[in-house]
Amino acid sequence: MDGPTIYLDTNVLIALVEPVAPLTPNQRVFVEQIDAGALIAVTSEIALAECLVKPLTDAVAHTVRAYYALFASQSWLAVMSVSRAVLVEAAALRAAHRMALPDAIHVASARLAEASAFVTDDRRLPVPAVEKLGWSDMPVIR
Repeated sequence: MDGPTIYLDTNVLIALVEPVAPLTPNQRVFVEQIDAGALIAVTSEIALAECLVKPLTDAVAHTVRAYYALFASQSWLAVMSVSRAVLVEAAALRAAHRMALPDAIHVASARLAEASAFVTDDRRLPVPAVEKLGWSDMPVIR
């Protein structure tokens, strides 16, 4: 893998594991680019905690297992630890942008991973110093 690093927010991982609609053509191309190693996908460990809430609440064991497998295999997804550096960066982001801690951890992780883009469907989330791409209206990344 030697392409640009792209950060995936929790809502993107949920859309991939628990789809409510088929992928759009651009989303399919995006996933194919990751599979081919043309893009490097990264997320934070905090995404696992966020992804598991609904399937644990609803007792959907196969979905819980799917998330465990996704975060354990790391074949196409690099998972960043919530390190002290991430927490310090998250605190600075919260101070400057009034973010919730989980959001700040995601943005801090993206910045420390030197991601060139942050993919999310959270339109209100400020993502300073990283290009923000909407999952629902995903452009083709070249």
